[in-house]
Amino acid sequence: MKKLIWIVLIGLLNFVFLMGYKSYNDEDLINKFVVSLEGKPEEYGMKIEFQNVEEDRISEIYEDIDKILIKYEKINKDADVEENKDIKFINKKEDGIELKALVNKSEKVGYIEVKFNIESIMEKEKIEKEVLRNVERERSAKVYKYVKAKVEDDSLEECKTHIEELLVSEKNLNIDIKFTDFGVIGTALTNKASKNGNSPGCVDINFAVMRYTSGTYLIVGTPIIYNAY
Repeated sequence: MKKLIWIVLIGLLNFVFLMGYKSYNDEDLINKFVVSLEGKPEEYGMKIEFQNVEEDRISEIYEDIDKILIKYEKINKDADVEENKDIKFINKKEDGIELKALVNKSEKVGYIEVKFNIESIMEKEKIEKEVLRNVERERSAKVYKYVKAKVEDDSLEECKTHIEELLVSEKNLNIDIKFTDFGVIGTALTNKASKNGNSPGCVDINFAVMRYTSGTYLIVGTPIIYNAY
């Protein structure tokens, strides 16, 4: 049931997502979300999309990220590779940790997705910095990130208030927060998730707070939350 609820929630959020943001400097706001709700980070994910990038270069970045995860003891399993003349798919998955890549050879497009468990914001930033260092010279790359954290306060109303106060203090625009059958969901325009700014009316951060019998959870992404629970 939890998985179905998260799938519906992520669908609702992704419906309002606008593509095209290149996010390298939005860590602080994600961190502020977690801190404002006294959250304990549990999961971090990143999706990197490529256009007009050769297969070998995407594979090289994948291997570099793999080495980073191995260094931090996040994953050790050998990769499964499926390949034909047009498509190459690489995947490593163990104990809720996943690193995968899909490349369209002829179109020179593809993506890398990574998801792993974390215990602190500091750990997130350390690994994220190393991963992005391998991506920065690819000007066409688009980077989307999310964090899932367990929240101490299980009052959805209190969580909503804290988030509103944070977004107002950060002078965010187009703030939209609402209660649904699944919890609290919202979007905002921060002008921090894009190096070049955003067009009027765009959304560049999305968030949700959900309460289960196991506790209350925050998930915040810039701007795509691509993983479902």
